[in-house]
Amino acid sequence: MPETTAKDVTKPVMERNTNEVELVWREKVPLGINLLMGDGSGLIKVIDFPRGSQARSVVDKMNLNADAFKGATITAVNGNRYDSDSQEELIDSLRDPGRPKSITFLLSDTEEAERVRLFCSNLQGVESYSSNEHMKETTSFDEFQKNDLIKVVTLTDDGPIGVQFSNSPDDFCLVVEGFAKGEQGSILQAECSQLISIGDLLVSINESTVLGERGSGRSRALSIFESVGSMRPLKLGFVRPYLQNVVMIGSPNNRQEEEKSGPKYELLLSEESYDNDGPKKIVIAGFEGVAGAIEKANVFIGDSLIFLNGEPIGAASRQLGVSSKSLKDINAALQNECSYPMSLMFARAKKCNRWLSESSLDIANATKFNVAVRSKDELGCEFEVGSQHDDIVVKNFFAVVGPIQHFFLGLRERRDWKGISIESIDGQLIPSYASGEVVLNAMQQNWRKKERLELILCDNFLKRRLRDLAEQNCTSTN
Repeated sequence: MPETTAKDVTKPVMERNTNEVELVWREKVPLGINLLMGDGSGLIKVIDFPRGSQARSVVDKMNLNADAFKGATITAVNGNRYDSDSQEELIDSLRDPGRPKSITFLLSDTEEAERVRLFCSNLQGVESYSSNEHMKETTSFDEFQKNDLIKVVTLTDDGPIGVQFSNSPDDFCLVVEGFAKGEQGSILQAECSQLISIGDLLVSINESTVLGERGSGRSRALSIFESVGSMRPLKLGFVRPYLQNVVMIGSPNNRQEEEKSGPKYELLLSEESYDNDGPKKIVIAGFEGVAGAIEKANVFIGDSLIFLNGEPIGAASRQLGVSSKSLKDINAALQNECSYPMSLMFARAKKCNRWLSESSLDIANATKFNVAVRSKDELGCEFEVGSQHDDIVVKNFFAVVGPIQHFFLGLRERRDWKGISIESIDGQLIPSYASGEVVLNAMQQNWRKKERLELILCDNFLKRRLRDLAEQNCTSTN
C-alpha cells in the first residue's frame, strides 16, 4: 500500500472566507491535542494544545495563538471530512501514526469556546478567584490588632527610642527609615524586638492613632512624642507599608535561554475598582508559569530519554548491551539535588514507518536533543515507561516558576501579591485610562531594553483601611 510522504502535504493552509484552519503534523511523536468527547454536541472538541506538545509547536511555528483553538471542532483529517455520524472513524484517523498528518479545525466563536471551558472546569472542579476576598474589612484599631495587621512594640528601657523616622512619600504618616545605636554601637530595644522593619508605618503611640492626610498624622506623632516619648512603658504600633518600591534585575541568561521571558509572559493583571467614584487600578491577579528547561529545548511529549548524566537509558542501553535504569530509579535521581547540574539527552525518530513499532528507534539516525538542567525546579516534565519495559519517554510537561515570580516570592515583605496594584513603572505613573495589556507591554519593553524594572506597588486594601482608621480618629477627636 502506498504511504503518505512529506511531498504529499507540504504546507499548512488557512482557507479563506471560512473559520477553518488546516495544520500539519510531521514528527513521529503524539499529536498532542487534548480532546473533549461526550459533551452532548455529538462532535469532538478541542480542549487545548498542552505545553510541550507537537500541536503547540505547530501553531507556534505559524505564529498562531494556541488559545484560538480551544473549543474548535475537528472536521477533516488528511482531506477526509467527518460529520457527526462518523466520529469513530475520525478517532481512528487521529490515532493512525502515519506522518505527515493534516488536520482541519473549525474554530469556535467566543460563546462556544466559553461553553467548552466551563464544561471542562466543572469536570475538574476549578474555582474562580476574586481579589476582593483575600482581606477582611478592617476599620477600627481593635480590629487591626485582632487581624495581626498591627505589630505593637512595648519599650521599657530608658533612653532613646532607637528608631529613625522619616515622612512617608504621600505625607500620611511617619515611616521607619533606620535604627539608631546605643553607646559603643549597642543595639537598642526597638531593633532587638525584631518586630520592626525598615519601611514600616507608625500608626499609633500608646494606642493613639497618628495617621492623617497632608501631614496631619506626622504632626500628631511628633506632638505625642514630645509629650510622652521619654515615658516608659511606651507602646508603638506599626503596619507593613502599603506602598512598596521593588527593583528587578534581569539575569544575563534571560536573552540567551528564553525568547519568551519577562513580565508579559508571567504576570496576570486585571482591573479593580476600590472606590465607587475612584479610577480603576491595574492589579496583580496572579502569575503564569513558564516552560521548564526540557520544554525550552524543543523536546516533545513522546520523545525518548536515552542518556541521563552520561548513563545510557532505554534504546541506548539496548544498543550498548547494558542494563537500563528503571523509571523509579530515574525519578529518584531527578528529585535528588546532588544529581544537578544534570545532563539529559533525548531522541526522536526522523522517519515514520507505520509498520514498525516504537522499539525500532534508530538512535544513530534520530534527532537528538541535549538539555542541561541546573536544578530540579527547572525540569518541568514527567516521564513514563514506553513501549518496552526499559524505554523511558516524556509523558507531559508542566509550567515552572519563572524568574519574575521567583523575584516576588523572594521578597521578605509579602507572600500574597494578588490584588496589589501597579502605581508606576520606572518612575512613570500609570494613567487611569491604561489597560492591563498596555501596562504589561510597557513593562516588557523596559525589561527588554534595560534588563531592569523598577515598580511602585500599592496594597489598596490596606491603604483604604488606614484612611478609614484616620477618619475615625479625626471624628472621635472632634
